[in-house]
Amino acid sequence: MRALAVILLSGLLAGACAGTGETAKATPTTTSAPSPTPTATPPAQTPTPVLPTPSRPSADNRSFKLTRIARGLQDPVFVTDAGDGSGRLFVVEQIGRIRIVKNGVLLPRPFLDIRSLVVSGGERGLLSVAFLPSFKQDGAFVVDYTRASNTPEAVGDTVIARFHASPSTSDVAERSSMQTLLVID
Repeated sequence: MRALAVILLSGLLAGACAGTGETAKATPTTTSAPSPTPTATPPAQTPTPVLPTPSRPSADNRSFKLTRIARGLQDPVFVTDAGDGSGRLFVVEQIGRIRIVKNGVLLPRPFLDIRSLVVSGGERGLLSVAFLPSFKQDGAFVVDYTRASNTPEAVGDTVIARFHASPSTSDVAERSSMQTLLVID
């Protein structure tokens, strides 16, 4: 109803202002105007500077170098170290394994193998690992994966789970130490 009144009032005002050259005379009306509503003032727009179009590649090819660190990985999605001073690199494979590159060599036995728990492909799989600051003392780390399940409703859930490697210098984590921290439907 209020919107109709605003439209009618706008039409009347527009008609009154569009005269034929004669001075329009105002006539009093009893129509009540809608109560004013606060409106946001748009922020002042500052002109965006025009950036020049590069005439050649902007990166100097001599400023970086790609180095292969390992062969034989299956769908690696993340690489990190544990922050424990060991120099090991932990490579997350989407299929559900974490592999270790130690002294430049990919170890044959996975650090963690949870392929039976993981559904992978596309944006699904074992996606990340994070080592707790206390990893050097207690071997604790956390993984993020997409759950495989015999229950159709649970397939595809995101799981955050904690594991332990004991001792932390071990190159194999204890799968039986798994503790589910969070499940996101």
